[in-house]
Amino acid sequence: MTRRVWFILLTLVLLAPITSERAAEASVAQQGEPDTYLPDGFIDIELFAVFSNPTTMEFAPDGRLFILEQAGVVRVIDEGELLPTPFITFDAATSSNGETGLLGIAFHPNFPTTPYIYFNYTTDAPSRRQRFSRVIANGNVAQPGSEEILFELTEMRTSPFHIGGAMEFGPDGKLYVATGDNTYAQQAQWLDNPWGKILRLNEDGTIPTDNPFYDVTDGVQRAIWAYGLRNPFIFTLQPGTNRMFINDVGANEWEEINEGFVGQNYGWPTTEGYTNDPNFVGPLHAYPHSDVGGGPTSFGCAITGGAFYNPETPQFPPEYEGMYFFSDFCQRWINMYNPATGEVTNFMRTRAQWLRHPLVDLEVGPDGTLYYLTYHTGNNDGELFKIVYADDATPTITSNPQHLTVAVGDPASFSCSGTGLAPLTVQWQRNQADIPGANDTTYTINSTVAADSGAAFRCVISNDVGSATSSEAFLTVINSQRPNAVINAPIDGAPYNGGDIISFGGVGTDAEDGNLPASAYEWRIDFHHNDHTHPFLSAIPGVTSGTFEAEALGHTETDVWYRVYLTVTDSSGLSDTTYVEVFPRLSTLTLASDPPGLSIQIEGQPQTAPADVLSVVGVVRSLNAPPVQQLNGSTYNFVAWSDGVTTPARNVTTPLNDTTYLAIYALPVTPT
Repeated sequence: MTRRVWFILLTLVLLAPITSERAAEASVAQQGEPDTYLPDGFIDIELFAVFSNPTTMEFAPDGRLFILEQAGVVRVIDEGELLPTPFITFDAATSSNGETGLLGIAFHPNFPTTPYIYFNYTTDAPSRRQRFSRVIANGNVAQPGSEEILFELTEMRTSPFHIGGAMEFGPDGKLYVATGDNTYAQQAQWLDNPWGKILRLNEDGTIPTDNPFYDVTDGVQRAIWAYGLRNPFIFTLQPGTNRMFINDVGANEWEEINEGFVGQNYGWPTTEGYTNDPNFVGPLHAYPHSDVGGGPTSFGCAITGGAFYNPETPQFPPEYEGMYFFSDFCQRWINMYNPATGEVTNFMRTRAQWLRHPLVDLEVGPDGTLYYLTYHTGNNDGELFKIVYADDATPTITSNPQHLTVAVGDPASFSCSGTGLAPLTVQWQRNQADIPGANDTTYTINSTVAADSGAAFRCVISNDVGSATSSEAFLTVINSQRPNAVINAPIDGAPYNGGDIISFGGVGTDAEDGNLPASAYEWRIDFHHNDHTHPFLSAIPGVTSGTFEAEALGHTETDVWYRVYLTVTDSSGLSDTTYVEVFPRLSTLTLASDPPGLSIQIEGQPQTAPADVLSVVGVVRSLNAPPVQQLNGSTYNFVAWSDGVTTPARNVTTPLNDTTYLAIYALPVTPT
């Protein structure tokens, strides 16, 4: 059955009640379990919920906050105001599928005296590559025509995942950039390519001759500074000490915080998580993908934001200075790592499903507060919050009601939240007059009428000390029915194989407009993996049908599927969204050895043969039979695979039927 999501295109309702854990301070929230937990005295304030697929943010030395949107737009917040004109919009050739797009930003060490701002983004023309460029800042916009391309990586594989993206200048004046393995795990260990690495460049994009592998590599590989990383989405340098912490997103088991050292190998894909192997540098901290008894903030799926708390003007209590904050994309928590002791404690956690979107980045602002950014693949509602220490009894509004547009007869809901000394009360007002009985954090008109259009709603939160009034949210009621979106293809629940070309198509109709034109359509395709989502095709506007290719190179996990969305919007601005899902066919690869008990690697991960590995049909898997192995005191040499392949390393396309891959070994021949 087709799933359906009702929403209004123009604006969304924000439901964001916040609480603190201390008994003396309370927050106005829904009855029952609190939504967000913070330490005593801290509050969480929503600033904006307007960003389209934001990927990262960075404070300029002059205090402005730059926020990057995946499709190539750079937004600026100056003195608390989101400026209406973007700093720059990179051209339409920029790829933003999957995890590609506009991913990194850095400011010249002498900015703004030297007014260069550096960017890391993906380009599709003439081939898909990561490009590092810089532009000249002219106030709050880039100087037209000033972009200078400094460096480009080798061409990507077809997979748009595991790109890395972070960039930052080090204390040596060099530009450091993180790259992921681009879903080809083995190349993280190879020095003949720039993927799965930390790169180091001069400010003009040339390669420093003192890089650790400069004399043993050539081309862009000379930029390699450290290697053996899977997907280092974020790294950051600690002010004062300049220690580099690298957040490396893991595969199926572990998320890592690694300390960056010149020339070091961090082990992926040979090892993941803690390791005693002397050939590799293990993580400072790693956390698993499942709860092994440590509670909801002890596990996650993808480590994202990272920020040291060392502001010039601290706003948090002294015990937080020097802490490293990090966040998880799926579980939506923020934890603290103490670099001095190695201790990890929780800082923020949320009730399940409260925080609407995953956490993607953290930054400590010049005001000493902690900012966090959330990512969303749908509407322009990626959120920016900041966490403030406010050990004050006076009420504070932490989430304002949002403007809302609905069809006549639809319900309309407004929400607000706040914090302060308990007990707190809420009073909703319409056009600045109290609404009798409207004393909850959410106020709902069950069925709107035309006369409701233009009304302004706000909430007043009070306690014995004082009160705080939210901003006003305006209601627009359109005297029209919403349109109807129907997806005809693919069929909901249909199976697919990796590499399949999947067709999509649908119909949009409206009571007033009739059959909607193609310009009213927008498609979006998300790639789901376990409990989190990767954007696959961010937006496909203006078509009633099309095709996409299911990934054959990239994610090798089996708990994956695609969700295909269709949104249609009528001439009055009302919209309807629906989606269908398609799921992969699976088969089993049996990794066997003769004699049994030897090790066979799949994507670099060793398996003791025989081992059964579930795989998505059509997805390419990388197998390797080590040329020489020890077993029970004997040495065995690789001979061939049973199907005649004579190279130890091979790629196989997962067949439809269960298949055994047998590696044949033999004892060395003794000379006679």
